[in-house]
Amino acid sequence: MEPVTTLVFNEESALAVVGGDREFLGTILGIFLEELPKAIETIDSAVANDDDDAVQKAAHKLKGEAGAIGAEAVAVAAKDLNDSARDRNIAAFSDQWAALRAEIERLIPVIQPYTG
Repeated sequence: MEPVTTLVFNEESALAVVGGDREFLGTILGIFLEELPKAIETIDSAVANDDDDAVQKAAHKLKGEAGAIGAEAVAVAAKDLNDSARDRNIAAFSDQWAALRAEIERLIPVIQPYTG
């Protein structure tokens, strides 16, 4: 069985969600980028406070949003953090949050050109 490759940005998947409309995709990605700093701030604060409920809620929300726009690697990293929060594995928060931040930093320059 071949390993599954997780893409930073799956353009094909993202375009399928918007019916192939590149302009609309650019709008959606722009909204995602506008809301991303608040998501980062929320998760950062929740992780710093070892607030597993807030981490789970924020990571779950980001996982769904990232998955919907084809940001596969961010969605996977957010799922990992969400799962740890659900399982109350606070010891994993720091490393998983660092991994999620790294995926977010990889994603931003990839999707910015789509926003016009």
